[in-house]
Amino acid sequence: MASILSILTKKSNATAVQNPLDQYKDEVKILLSPESEWQKQLDMISLTTEDLAIIRSLKPLISENIENIVNQFYKNIEHVPGLMEIIQKHSSVKRLQVTLMKHIQEMFDGIIDLEYIEQRRVIAHIHFKIGLKPKWYICSFQDMLLSFLSILDQHIENRNDYQLAVKAVTKLLNFEQQIVLEAFELEQVKERARHEEQKQQIALSVGDSVEELASISEQTSASLQELTSKADEVVVFAKDTAESAADVSKNSLAGKSKLDDHQNMILKVKEQSQQISAELINLEQATVKINDVVDIVTAIAEQTNLLSLNAAIEAARAGEAGKGFSVVAHEVRKLADQTKTSVSGVSELVKNTHKRIEAVSQSVESIHHYINDSVSEATEISDFFVAILSKMDESTDRSGKLEKEVEVMAEVIEELSQAVGQIAVSADSLTDVTKSMQH
Repeated sequence: MASILSILTKKSNATAVQNPLDQYKDEVKILLSPESEWQKQLDMISLTTEDLAIIRSLKPLISENIENIVNQFYKNIEHVPGLMEIIQKHSSVKRLQVTLMKHIQEMFDGIIDLEYIEQRRVIAHIHFKIGLKPKWYICSFQDMLLSFLSILDQHIENRNDYQLAVKAVTKLLNFEQQIVLEAFELEQVKERARHEEQKQQIALSVGDSVEELASISEQTSASLQELTSKADEVVVFAKDTAESAADVSKNSLAGKSKLDDHQNMILKVKEQSQQISAELINLEQATVKINDVVDIVTAIAEQTNLLSLNAAIEAARAGEAGKGFSVVAHEVRKLADQTKTSVSGVSELVKNTHKRIEAVSQSVESIHHYINDSVSEATEISDFFVAILSKMDESTDRSGKLEKEVEVMAEVIEELSQAVGQIAVSADSLTDVTKSMQH
């Protein structure tokens, strides 16, 4: 490999070769306005076209070793996990290696113009966008500089030539860093401005929300106060309802007790009426027997009457001898007629008694129906009272539960009121914070 001295200086034992200033003076250029900040920065670091000519003369050497430079560059990056994550997320090492090779070769073209600067600014913008911090950019430039210096040290024997090359390369890398870091700074300024604008917007939005929250808190507080008042009324109502339910239950229980007594009396009347019915049956049977006796007595009286008639006839036939017997027959006949008359009266009484018994039996039967209906109605009323008592017990239980739940609700409302009050305090504090954010 030819020594770099062949394009920088004279060889120690050869004739002079073309000076790089003469060889590349038409290729290297600084195309910036003399009044521009960029030109002032170049002047401050003394980066001139002579330096660019030296840079241009080094391009073949750099191109020959560019793969080693790039490989070494990314080998060091592999030791920083955060950088590798950024690379893998947005690109790949191979793609970036190609991009870096092109970038380095353009650096050694020896041309600095607005396009050159804009390309570096675009690179800085991309690095800022993907989250690459300036410290890693500076580290990477230092790594690249060390690679350049190592190559120059290996191939430039003359120390004076080496120093010229080192100065030119360090000036160029320094200018590159200025461009990129300034671009980073501009991006940071823009980012801060965006953040400030967002902060202002957030502050305004929060301010509006705080005002709305304060209004809602006031409305909520008023509603809670009204709700608390209503809850108190509900508690009183629940207590009154529970007391009324207890009174109704008590009265219903007393009514049921009286109804039970009445039902017991009806049952006793039913038993008495059943006994009367039984006695009427016995009486009916007795009248039947009496009627049978009357029939027998009537038959006997008729027979006696017939016998007395026959005896009178026989006494008449006997004449004087039968007069005494005739008197007896007359008396017997008379007694038979009286008996028949008495029996007829008894028979009439028995008939009337029978009619009365039938009438009483019908009345008792009606009483039985009435008593049965009364017992049935009393049973239904008793069941109705039982149902009322059951419902009243349920109502009492529900009223008690309602009272407890309303009391719990009142406690919750009280806690909610305190929370709303705390929200109002927090809203005031948040208002102060938003005001401080706007200043």
